[in-house]
Amino acid sequence: MKMREAVEAIDSATRGMEVICASGVGSHQQIVARHFTWDYPRRMILTDAGHGAMGSGLPMLVGAAMERPAAMPVLITGDGSFCIEMACLATLREYQIPAKVFVLDNGSFGIVRQFEELHGLETVATVRWNPDFAGIARACKIAAFEDLHKALDFMLREPHEPVLAHIRVEDHGIWPILEAGHSMSDMTYP
Repeated sequence: MKMREAVEAIDSATRGMEVICASGVGSHQQIVARHFTWDYPRRMILTDAGHGAMGSGLPMLVGAAMERPAAMPVLITGDGSFCIEMACLATLREYQIPAKVFVLDNGSFGIVRQFEELHGLETVATVRWNPDFAGIARACKIAAFEDLHKALDFMLREPHEPVLAHIRVEDHGIWPILEAGHSMSDMTYP
């Protein structure tokens, strides 16, 4: 599955709902910004816009969900960001926050890897092995799935329960990209 397909499926499943959607830091962040339907204030995005630290998505979502309990809290994050965010799963259970967590796992620090490859550099520590994120969620007593559609079905049936979906995706690049020192008319394409 491609990241775009996963984000579009999440967007479609939540159409018409009041949603707070947080994004971690990485290539998935750009896909969320491009392919999730925004309609502020009913459907809003929480993001650091590429200027923050990995692992910020779930903590931002926890705070927003506590402030706006009527909105469905959704996190779309990458495997790299989630390795930092997963400590917050216990917080979801402890405070009964019904977050819907979608981990898009491409097995790498995708955006860093893309720049390494683009500039002919060796990929250093960007291709990675990941733990069983669904198993970690289950250890925190959170429903977890490796299938996106099963997670979406659970999300709609049990809107007051947290859920995690660990989705393996194929993407290893976002195009076009704007490199430092370039103008919008000078974007880089594959």
